[in-house]
Amino acid sequence: MLDFIVSQTEKYILSKPKDVRKSFGQFFTPKTTACFMAEMVSIPTKKKVTILDPGAGSGILSAAIVEKVNKDNKGIDEIILTCYEMCEDIIPLLLDNLRFLKNASEI
Repeated sequence: MLDFIVSQTEKYILSKPKDVRKSFGQFFTPKTTACFMAEMVSIPTKKKVTILDPGAGSGILSAAIVEKVNKDNKGIDEIILTCYEMCEDIIPLLLDNLRFLKNASEI
């Protein structure tokens, strides 16, 4: 899941000049950083898990956490993911990535 979202994000990055991305404050989380941060998340033993991504960008960090929840599933049967993003330019990619994540996730 994460690899797909990273590849989609790389396509987006190549399509936008650096100065445009910088003007929006877009500094996308690298895959290794997202994986490291996801490993720091403690997965609760509940049926429903809620995740907040307050600067979602293209959804890389969300994907890393959802991937970890799927891998370490402790009886979870629902993930509620709330993403906030201020830059309208990236929202179509974020929505596409979230749809992919929903379909690819085992939970």
